[in-house]
Amino acid sequence: MSLTALDHYTVKTTDIEKTAQFYEEILDMERGPMPALDFPILWLYAGGKPVLHIVGRDKVEATDGGLIDHVAFRATGYAGIKAKLTERQVEHQEQCLPEIGLHQIFAKCDDGTWVELIFDPAEVTAD
Repeated sequence: MSLTALDHYTVKTTDIEKTAQFYEEILDMERGPMPALDFPILWLYAGGKPVLHIVGRDKVEATDGGLIDHVAFRATGYAGIKAKLTERQVEHQEQCLPEIGLHQIFAKCDDGTWVELIFDPAEVTAD
């Protein structure tokens, strides 16, 4: 067996709409088809694939699913994403690692999840 790609990740939140709004407005994810389940859930798509499952809970415990530091996506459109983060006053940090060909933005979603966006440093310096 070998792994080939990230399929999806799931976040638990007490406010599905607020969490979805971050991913839709900042990262241009879109709502898409999902199965009918017996609990509140919303699937968001990127590149035509359901990469984020947002599950609604009355209360979210930090130990529910273990500890995940962050989730990372390769990204393009640095200037647009950076402008959205600044406009919405989203907490974020950047670092450039040209020796390995990465420019990273770590953005904190309203639900507390950290999302890493990985850009080609050439795109960042071109803006």
